[in-house]
Amino acid sequence: MIMRPVTKLQKEVTALSAKLHKITKAQETYAFEHCFPRNIGYFVKHTVWCTECGHQWETDETSLMLQSCGVKCHHCGKMLNVLYSRKKKEEYKEYYNIITRCHGYNVIRNFLVTRYNSIGHKPYLNIDECVQNWISPDGKLTIMARNSSGNCHCYDLWIFSSPLTIKTRHTTYYGYDLSEKYNIYAKTIYPRMYVTPILKRNGFKGHFHGISPVSLFTLLLTNSKAETLFKAQQYALVYFIAYNMITDKTDKLFNVAKICMRNKYIVSDAKMWDDYIRLLDYFHKDLHNAKYVCPDNLKVAHDTLMDKKAKIEKVEHERAEIAKMKAERENYIKHMGKFFGLLITDDNLVIRPLKSVDEFYEEGQKMHHCVYQCEYFKRHDSLILTTRDKEGNMIETIEVNLRLYKVVQSRGVCNKNSEYHDRIVSLVNNNMNVIRKYNIAL
Repeated sequence: MIMRPVTKLQKEVTALSAKLHKITKAQETYAFEHCFPRNIGYFVKHTVWCTECGHQWETDETSLMLQSCGVKCHHCGKMLNVLYSRKKKEEYKEYYNIITRCHGYNVIRNFLVTRYNSIGHKPYLNIDECVQNWISPDGKLTIMARNSSGNCHCYDLWIFSSPLTIKTRHTTYYGYDLSEKYNIYAKTIYPRMYVTPILKRNGFKGHFHGISPVSLFTLLLTNSKAETLFKAQQYALVYFIAYNMITDKTDKLFNVAKICMRNKYIVSDAKMWDDYIRLLDYFHKDLHNAKYVCPDNLKVAHDTLMDKKAKIEKVEHERAEIAKMKAERENYIKHMGKFFGLLITDDNLVIRPLKSVDEFYEEGQKMHHCVYQCEYFKRHDSLILTTRDKEGNMIETIEVNLRLYKVVQSRGVCNKNSEYHDRIVSLVNNNMNVIRKYNIAL
């Protein structure tokens, strides 16, 4: 969304933006030399194409020789790294940052650099400024940017014919945070950086340690805890804070990190260390004791506590399951106990109800079906019967719908029909009146 400058800060930034110097020739040259792969040649069908000057020539050398040793361009004289490709043209787009200062502001200037290569032509190079991030001494961020042709999280759809204007922050579109597209961490940053004295005082020495310039500068100017950690070279923790900005977590993390700083312990994996601290807290360990918070081997210490917690949770889960199953057993007997006297037999088959939840488990294990896993013991409108022969071997498990008084299913081992299937279904159907009497009379 475009905004006209309204506040004093926005009006000042708009006026200063118009006075910024154009990008210098040295800055352009650095961008073109460092943003893209250089000295590449493409080989196909005994032909080499130099992407540095566009020249193409035939060669008798093999592909293996060219890719192993490279080749010198016959036109520009540059030594090329050769890749096998059928490309006849290619386009690269990369972001490029220039960091400077202006009247007390730290300014991150973001440029989109384009390189277009094609056979027979010199590379086309172009550089355009798309976003300016102005950070005041107290860490307030003001964004100047061009319009873009999409509302989604797209970085390279800038309309360069539009002027740089004030942009709003924290706007969303279908879940995307549109302000993030103005926070660009470019692949290449111009090495000559000019920042304000206050930013130098707060610890910045020219390295970003994986954090975008906008995020790092605003953090160092607004968060004293992050500033302290940065000066103590706890860069992983600063990165963690920069991208997990939750106040209570930051405060607790910092209090424990002070123990690390006193003992000159550098946290290399902040996410794992944060999880480890949470585990220590779970086990009520002393978070002010360097023995715990500064482990010699973080991964081993983390995994040891994870395994210990997993065992405790397993025991707790088993206890909860036991308590749950006790309630389920009582509930099943309450609702289905009236059928426990039911017995249907013929010459070789015995059909009776499952009389407990434990029998459901045993039936499911031996018959390899889901009568237990799918909790049929909770279905009070279904009567579950088991069929066995005279020797007690399980044959099929039957479900009778007590509203329709109908056999819904009868399953043998692995849900397959046994040789007695039709006989079992017929026997239950012939005794459906007996089942009805048990359901109504008792």
